Amino acid sequence: MARQWRKTGLPFRFKPANRIVDTPPAPADTAPARGTATLAKLCSLVVDLIRGKRVWVSTEEREALSPMIDLGYLQCESGLQESSTHFLCHCSHPTLFEFYFFYRWLPEHGQRFRPRRELSSQAR
Repeated sequence: MARQWRKTGLPFRFKPANRIVDTPPAPADTAPARGTATLAKLCSLVVDLIRGKRVWVSTEEREALSPMIDLGYLQCESGLQESSTHFLCHCSHPTLFEFYFFYRWLPEHGQRFRPRRELSSQAR
């Protein structure tokens, strides 16, 4: 039996992780390393934001989404501490945000997230 995906209106089928929590993620010293923002993480964040969820984003993810914050499509609040590394974000204009991300931002910035090939030690 095939799993039925809920229609999202997005150009692909995607089931995002549930990121709705009351507190930000654990500090970096107690949690496993998250690494830098990847395209898969950003797309899952965007899908959650378009669906109206409030999500916690890291500093790198917030920096990648900063053009949408500057336009007013996203609002981000820092955590309880002033030196927080995570921000609680929500989308104020889901339709405009979806259009801007998939049709403006992603084509211009997508190449930043392409995997880099390592040069082999033996050239052919």
